[in-house]
Amino acid sequence: MQPTPGGWASPNTGATNSSGFTAPPGGLRNDLGVYYAISDVGYWWTSSVASNFRLWVRGLDDNLLESIRDTGSLKIGISIRCLKNTLPQVNTTSVSNVTPSSAVVTGEVISEGDQNTSRGFCYSTTTNPTISNDTTMNGSGLGAYLDSLQNLIPLTTYYVRAYVTNSAGTSYGNEVSFTTTLPAPQPCSSSPTVTDIDGNVYNTVQIGNQCWTQTNLKTTKYRNGDNISTGLNNSQWEAATYGAYGEQNLPGSIGSLGRLYNHFTVSDSRGLCPTGWKVPSIQEWLGLANYLGGSQLAGGILKDTLTQPQLFGWDIPNVGATNQSGFAALGSGFKDIYGNLGMAGTAAFYWSSSAYQGRINASWIMSLFHSNTVFSDYDYTTYSENRNGFSVRCLKD
Repeated sequence: MQPTPGGWASPNTGATNSSGFTAPPGGLRNDLGVYYAISDVGYWWTSSVASNFRLWVRGLDDNLLESIRDTGSLKIGISIRCLKNTLPQVNTTSVSNVTPSSAVVTGEVISEGDQNTSRGFCYSTTTNPTISNDTTMNGSGLGAYLDSLQNLIPLTTYYVRAYVTNSAGTSYGNEVSFTTTLPAPQPCSSSPTVTDIDGNVYNTVQIGNQCWTQTNLKTTKYRNGDNISTGLNNSQWEAATYGAYGEQNLPGSIGSLGRLYNHFTVSDSRGLCPTGWKVPSIQEWLGLANYLGGSQLAGGILKDTLTQPQLFGWDIPNVGATNQSGFAALGSGFKDIYGNLGMAGTAAFYWSSSAYQGRINASWIMSLFHSNTVFSDYDYTTYSENRNGFSVRCLKD
């Protein structure tokens, strides 16, 4: 007959039951069916496999203060305590090696709760990603793990969390964000250079799916070879309703800053950019800004890092300038409707081919300033009278 368990035998070393676990000395039944050590020991199964036909067990002894870690044959009988399934715990520890299309992330499972069945990372371009977003799977178990996120979009902010799932559910680590980088500037593969009607050669740069000239236009002729008017005095410039250009009154400025064209030149049917190229629309300009992270950030990525007192450098501070895009924008300034030159080193203004519908003889432009990272159709540069002289960049058709 199975004996009835009683209290612990003396000396029941160190017993306080401050945990509330109230462990009884249930003894055990050996593989021959014999009960023994009642009142002397208590053993409890774990669910963890130690080896073939043996599991890890935990035990207590009336003569010992510490708990016993041992293994038990599947044929013996010992006590069982039930543990409510609990969620695991996991940390997102780091993001490194960020490229335009990938990043390495690391995490650590610090508690399995009920034994975890899977772990990995979930990531998204919005906050608090879950396993319903893009995920990786990285095995199971406690400890650190890592993976490489692939096929990411350049210059995009991602949010990533480590996750671990067990029978009780899924837990997430802390959120970590990172921004992918921009690919190193490269010439356009189909057109590494382009030559205008004057024979000026322009290097090109690929930015996303757009191919741009890397410097401002400096042609003196339309595409068909007709001359563009120049040399106008201030009164003539103000009165002109036909194509004309000027340039900053600085030695050598044409080579670095290009020429400043009124919009009548841009809209002339004879064409301003080389064959196969065009003055971009405002939508194409804004597409460039969006690709580079939005108008509030794109300015720094477009601006050349050159600063004063270097010739044709931007005024200091050239806020946020990195030229990661290879667009290499310099502060080419403008020629206003009265023929006055200004803002060289301070700002750059670029014509679009798009007319501004809210005002006669006005067109959309984009602008850059030394004092911020904005690249936008904002402030008074939302549109400009067509008599102003601004820079032109050419976009491949």
